[in-house]
Amino acid sequence: RYTDLTYHGSGAFSSVAKAMDTVLQRRVAIKKLSKPFYDPEYAKRTYREMYMLAYMDHPNIICLIDVYSPQLGHGDLREVYLVTPWMDADLKSVLKQYNKLSEEHVRFFAYQMLLAIRYLHSVVPQPGGAVELEHYGLPVDMWAAGCVIGEMLLGKPLFPGEDAPSLILFMCRRLGKPSEEMMAKIQSPSAAQFIRDLEVGEVAAFE
Repeated sequence: RYTDLTYHGSGAFSSVAKAMDTVLQRRVAIKKLSKPFYDPEYAKRTYREMYMLAYMDHPNIICLIDVYSPQLGHGDLREVYLVTPWMDADLKSVLKQYNKLSEEHVRFFAYQMLLAIRYLHSVVPQPGGAVELEHYGLPVDMWAAGCVIGEMLLGKPLFPGEDAPSLILFMCRRLGKPSEEMMAKIQSPSAAQFIRDLEVGEVAAFE
């Protein structure tokens, strides 16, 4: 069914190839999940991604076309491939090409992104066909959306960290350290101590 495969890239948990779907006669992305059932946490992540993608039905959220594995038996299942529509560009490549977007384009992209977030947090599917309201991840997604909008407006990341520690440092330099009330909500003692020990100096304004 899938021909003309071309390697596109890889990340921590997957690799992606571009291909032609001879049934639908369209370009698709085939995502190979790395060690999908390596341990219970990997298995949960795999199940959650497949289940959510299969349920999504929104013009601003990518859909799932197909799922397959070379292994037939459950006990021998080592690889899982997810097939989705191929996107010719993503926001990262657009920003790289045009550097800074016009306010009109920022509003256009931001509106679509917020529509997708509203849909994701309005109804979350549960096994068995039931649906429940979900609010737990909304603050995190709204924070992420704000960071993306800021990058579109400025033409560069708000917090250009290479890893978690450097990202936290950049955030504290821009926004100041969290209040003690917020610090008390951090569940990791080592993470809380790391933030307390940071030397951030004066809070710098965005340019």
